[in-house]
Amino acid sequence: MDDFSSSGVTGPPDDAVCQLVYSYLVHHCYKETAKALEASAGLSKISNNTESAEDQEAEGTTGNELGDIELRAPIYKHVLDGNVEQAIDLTNRMAEGLLSSRPDVYFELLSLQFAKLIREKNVLGAIKFAQEEFSSCDSMSSSDKETYLEKLQDLMSLIAYEEPAASPAGEFLTEEYRQRVADTLNGALLAFNKRPSQASLERVLQHTTLTTDRLAGSGICPRFNLRDFLNS
Repeated sequence: MDDFSSSGVTGPPDDAVCQLVYSYLVHHCYKETAKALEASAGLSKISNNTESAEDQEAEGTTGNELGDIELRAPIYKHVLDGNVEQAIDLTNRMAEGLLSSRPDVYFELLSLQFAKLIREKNVLGAIKFAQEEFSSCDSMSSSDKETYLEKLQDLMSLIAYEEPAASPAGEFLTEEYRQRVADTLNGALLAFNKRPSQASLERVLQHTTLTTDRLAGSGICPRFNLRDFLNS
C-alpha cells in the first residue's frame, strides 16, 4: 500500500479533511461539487500554503486537476451510459497507447459492448462482435489470460438464456458492472498520466481497516466497519 507520509495531505485537521474529500471528488469526476468545495473551503489557498510542488504532483493536485476532469469525465459518463465505442475513441485520443498496454481494461470495455448487444437482443451481432474483438486476450500474460478466458466464458453464456438478466452471468448487464468498469478505466487514465490511481480517501479507509483488523486480531479493539461507523 502507499505510504501516507508523502500523500500530500497536510495542514490542520480540518484542512486535511477538506483536501481528502476534494481529492476524492476530483478523482471520481464530480467537478461541480469539487469546485464548490474548493471555493467554500479556500482549498487553493490551503494548498499553496501547505504543499510543496513535489507533494502536489505526488497527490495529483498541481492546480490543473479540474481541467483534468474535463478530459476524464466524458469518458467516465460514456462508460456509465454504455456508449463503449465513444469511450474507447476518447480514451485513445486522450491517452494514446493506454488500451494497448492494458488489455485487461480493454477487455472490460469490450465486455460492456457485448452486454449491450445482448440487452438489445442482437444475438448474431454479439457473436460476431465476440469473434472479432475478444482476440485482445492473446496479448495478456498467461495468468491474466486464464482469468479473462473464464470471464469470457461466463459472458458468452448470456447468449444461451432467453432472459439473460436473470441468468448467473446477469451481472454483466447491470449498472453496477458499468460502474466498476468506469472506475477501472478512470483509475487507468489517472495512472497513465502519472496520477494516483486511487483516491487518498479510499487509501485512508484501507489503512484504517487494515490497522483495526490487526488490532482486533490481538483483542485490542473491535474490527472497523464503515457502515457501523456512519450509523454511530
